Order: sequence, then structure tokens, then C-alpha cells
Amino acid sequence: MNKFRHEIIAILVFMFCAFGLNVYRVQGDGEYYFAVTERILHIPDPESAPQFRELFFFSAGCAFFNAPFYMGAYGAEKALGKKLDFNGITLRSASINIASNFYMILAILLMFRILKRLNVKYALISVLCVLFSTSAFAVSTVMPSYNHAVDIFLTTLFVFLIIRYHKEESGKLFWLGALYPLMITVRYFNFIVIVPVMLWLVLNREFRKCLVIVSGTAATIWILPVIFIFYSHGTFLSGSNVESISKFPMLPVYGLKLLVHPIHGLFVWSPVTILSAIGLVKMTDGEKRNYGYLLAGFWAIFVFAYGYISDWHAGWSFSNRYLSSLFPVYTIGLAYFIQRYGKWAMACALAATAYSIFLFFNWYICVIHGQWGTPIDMIRAWVSGKSVYFSEGKVHARIFSRRVLNLFRYKHIAGLFR
Repeated sequence: MNKFRHEIIAILVFMFCAFGLNVYRVQGDGEYYFAVTERILHIPDPESAPQFRELFFFSAGCAFFNAPFYMGAYGAEKALGKKLDFNGITLRSASINIASNFYMILAILLMFRILKRLNVKYALISVLCVLFSTSAFAVSTVMPSYNHAVDIFLTTLFVFLIIRYHKEESGKLFWLGALYPLMITVRYFNFIVIVPVMLWLVLNREFRKCLVIVSGTAATIWILPVIFIFYSHGTFLSGSNVESISKFPMLPVYGLKLLVHPIHGLFVWSPVTILSAIGLVKMTDGEKRNYGYLLAGFWAIFVFAYGYISDWHAGWSFSNRYLSSLFPVYTIGLAYFIQRYGKWAMACALAATAYSIFLFFNWYICVIHGQWGTPIDMIRAWVSGKSVYFSEGKVHARIFSRRVLNLFRYKHIAGLFR
């Protein structure tokens, strides 16, 4: 037990915070993924609205990962002989939230294995700082019906397989190639994730490993056309989608906004990622320089690819959820940063995390506008003591603290025992 104390602490902290803030309703784009889950399972009495049931095939991957949890809830309803509903939260919709929590927990456990494999210290503090200062926590609790938690898990598994098997017999990288098409079914932009890996191997003249990865991909690539045939009805190639693709700019002109724009820019809302970037740069100078270049490649190509999308602000999303799958990259970089610079680096990481958590709650309880609010707006609201979006109007520590505490369910659970 003592051997895994850091993993246990991280999971307990996550579960405590997740249970307190989980949004058990299926909402927003998550309704599409929920509808696909019911569709692939052929549920005779679906909860999803009819307008969400004819869907793009790219939604199907996440639905398959959520299906076991949904079937557990559906089976419980059948065993009890009634549909469970608590203020609009059904057991089925809650199961999707539990699925997101589960996949985030798996990603956290894998992250400890990765850091141990790299012989990096400060694993616990690095994992928790990245978890709570980036959008990783938000997408697994506040937006659980989206596909990001599953995506974070798969990307973390992808990085784990590289680091675990890269220096061993090349045949084991078959599983890395086999995982690649599954990642695309969950989030189709993941088609880019293989590019840094193959380029990295080619530059290192490890051509045999490239062939092994390609053979693994060939073994599972059939999943993509099968899902497309059964679940697309041609919608992915419809006129509206072709028109959207045709409007993409020639260059990723929105990439810089992903990082530095006040509206949900990664570095502005999650400055711990700046420290992570510094850590990756320092990683390229040490004995793990090979991995440093690869991880930097992941970061660069994701920013490059998503830089073609104009709606970079991502609606009501906390921070920048497009880049949430870089969770393992951020964590490795931050761990190297803290290990390289010591106590003052840890203090910087903790301060950056505290800032992001505070900003998160200002967003979550609408001190600032959920879609267009910026950290500057947060500062203005606190300096003036007023916010047009905050229900109480006045902004000060007592009201703010009360609203934050009211979000957590523990207070209400304690009330049941009075």
C-alpha cells in the first residue's frame, strides 16, 4: 500500500472534488454522444431527443467506451422495474458522468507509471497541478458527456506505450499502432498524433519500429470504414461539412489565439502549461532528450492542427478543451521543470494552479461571462465589487465563498443526517 500512496492520494483528491462538482446531466454537444450510445446499443426507449439521433460517425468511438456504463444503469432500471430520476438527472445520464470520472482516473494512474518509467520526481504534485489547472478536471466533471475524458485516457495510454516499449523489442509497438485508429474514432483530429512518432523514429533511423506500428494500424484500421458505413448515413460528407472544410484558412492562423488570447487561451487560463513548456525545453538538454523532442512535437502539431478552427474560444468551455488531450505532455514537462529548478519551481506551479482554480470558479459561478469572460474581467469585477453576470451582483470574498461552497454536494449530504 505504501508503494502506491501517491497514486491513492491523487485518486482520492480527484474523487472528492469530482463527486462534489459532477454535472450528472447530459448537455451541450454531449447530447450527440449520448444519442449515439443509445443508438449503437439499440435501446428501445431512448432518453435522447430525436434531433440528436442522426449523427456524424466521429461520435461513435466515445459512445462505445461509454456503453458499458450506460448498460449498467439501464440494467439497474430494468431490475428495479422503474426509471430513476432525480430532478431531471436520470441514472443513465449519471452513468456517462461516472464513465468520464473512470477514464480520468485511468489516465492519472497511467501518468504515474509514465513518470516512474522516466525516473522523474515530484509525480504527485505535477499530476495534481496539471489536473486542476488545465481543462482536464473540467472536461471529466463539468462537461462529462463530451468525449474529452476518453480522449485524455487514450492519449495518455498512447504516450505510455511509447515510453514503455520504445527501448524494448520493437514488436511490442504493434499495440501502439493498433491503438491509433481507436483514437481517431473518439476524436477525428487524432489522426495527427502518429505524425510526430513516425518522424521521430525515422530521424532516429528506427525503420523497423515504423513498420511494426504500421502493421498494428493495419490490424484495426477497418474499424473506421465500418463505423462510417453503419453510423454516418453520409452526414460527414454532406454539403454543410464540405462547405465548412472549404472555409479553412491556408495556414493555422488561430493557433496563437489558442495559446495567448484572453478568452480561454491556454497560457492565460492555465499558466502552469508555460512552466511545462519550459520543462520540455530543459528535457531536450538531458539524457531523455529524445522524449523531449517527441513530446514537444505532440504539442506543436496539436496547436498547428487546431489552429485551423476559427471557434478556438470553444464556447462555454473552461480553458481550452481542444488541447486537453495533451494532459500527459503537460504533466511530464511540469515534472521536469520542478525537478530541474527545485522548491521555487514548485512554488510557481502551486501559485499558477491556485490562480487557475480561482479563475475556474469565477467562470463556473458566472462572476465573468461563461463564453466571453476573461481574467481581465475577473480582476475588474473584484476591484469594483460588481458583476453584471453574478446573481448577487456584489462580488466579495464572503458571497463568493458561500456560492462556491453551495456548489459542493457534501453540505447537502450532511444535511440529511441532521
